[in-house]
Amino acid sequence: MRKTREVLRLHFECELGIRAIARSCQMSAAKVSEIVKHAVTAPECWPLREGLSDSELQVLLFGEAKSVRMRTMPDFESLTRELKKKGVTRHLLWEEYRRETPDGYGYSQFCEHFKRFRSAMEPVMRQDHRAGEKLFVDWAGQTIGYGENGKAKRAHLFVAVLGASNYTFAQVYQDEATANWCRAHIEAFDFFGGVTEAVVPDNTKTAVTKACYYDPDLNPTYKNLAAHYHTAVLPARVRRPQDKSKVEAGVGFAETQILAALRNHRFCTFGELRQAVQTKLLKLNERPFKKLCGNRRESFIDSDQPALKPLPDSSFDLGLWQKAKVWSDYHIQVSKHFYSVPHEHIGKQVDVRLTESTIEIFHDNIRIAAHARSDEPGKSTTLAEHRPKRHSALIDRSADTYLRQGQLIGPKAWQIISDTLAYFPHPEMGFRSCQGILRLKRDYGIERLEAACSTALEKGLSGYKVINNILRNKREKQTTPSMPDVQHGNVRGSNYYR
Repeated sequence: MRKTREVLRLHFECELGIRAIARSCQMSAAKVSEIVKHAVTAPECWPLREGLSDSELQVLLFGEAKSVRMRTMPDFESLTRELKKKGVTRHLLWEEYRRETPDGYGYSQFCEHFKRFRSAMEPVMRQDHRAGEKLFVDWAGQTIGYGENGKAKRAHLFVAVLGASNYTFAQVYQDEATANWCRAHIEAFDFFGGVTEAVVPDNTKTAVTKACYYDPDLNPTYKNLAAHYHTAVLPARVRRPQDKSKVEAGVGFAETQILAALRNHRFCTFGELRQAVQTKLLKLNERPFKKLCGNRRESFIDSDQPALKPLPDSSFDLGLWQKAKVWSDYHIQVSKHFYSVPHEHIGKQVDVRLTESTIEIFHDNIRIAAHARSDEPGKSTTLAEHRPKRHSALIDRSADTYLRQGQLIGPKAWQIISDTLAYFPHPEMGFRSCQGILRLKRDYGIERLEAACSTALEKGLSGYKVINNILRNKREKQTTPSMPDVQHGNVRGSNYYR
């Protein structure tokens, strides 16, 4: 109505003609003629009274608008609640609405009014991001194929977008497991040359083990990564993609500029695919903005780069965390291999940290064991100090061990042990007998045992039963009497047998 008021002023005050007014107001002559015609016939049209609104001027010149038949508007508030139920769609709600209101809106107008209602009920907040404040990360929904050892595989695209400059990092990985999730963050920080104050992921299990708006449980490996880089992890709300709208838009842009651009290429190796993605990423960040000056790289240099925190001096030692239970044989199972822990922890739940070369086992946040990582399935790695004493004694049995223990008792005991081992065709067959002889010192003492061994040697005997009988019957101090040299007619003597 601003131009209508100008037409009236030029006609009544300046007394210009129709064509002059049309040129001045940049309107058609027919439109100017129509306005002037209605203004002349309208009572008290000019001068316009003070405070006359545009709607009142419209009625004054052209009269009341024709009434439009109003259709019954659906109860969109209740429909919004119904739409949240499983299996309910807009089309189903529209069909129910038309059954109740046959002359109601068609499906397209129904959806249009529904959209306007929801937009009014859920206003969108514009987010302003400070330089160096947040990094938004996510996996792309699309994958890309490549070949490896004659097999077709799919690679997953990771995308990270800086909040202030929209500077983007993108690279492909073989899966979306925790190791590659953390590895992608490390490469992203290296790509940016610094660290943001916070990282905003979604609630994937590699980032959040248990989602909660107030106190989410972070994946232990991801938590250690954030601590190493001195950044905070602020997961987006569940089913609220607008919390990370930057990376949502960045994922769509990367899928178009990288994955779609490489859709007709054939990659024989995974390294070849990563190189191609890196080349496309450079072009993506140098692509000019449509509505702003410059590009993502220039914006990054001007805003985000000076505000990023420096990278740590040391690289992050990627370690995956998992839980395990200590079995009755004081071992835990990790990747089909068995590792020992101190036997005092049998039956307890422990935390295991796996790196490429080591296995660390923690209980109550205290490390109780560490091993070199092994990939041999079904094998075990056991430390001697983790065994109970009785198990160590059984494992450490050898002929030298028993001889050394016999020597500590005395020379006669050592000789008995030596004769016992020599009696059997294999020394291992005499281990139990030697163990029994050595255990007799607990019941009878070292002196009596040594004396019993001396008595057995005098009789040319050896073995556990012999020594045990001597000690039980207290005959270790008895000596074998020598035969006297008797001269008698009935005794033929040794000379006779020569």
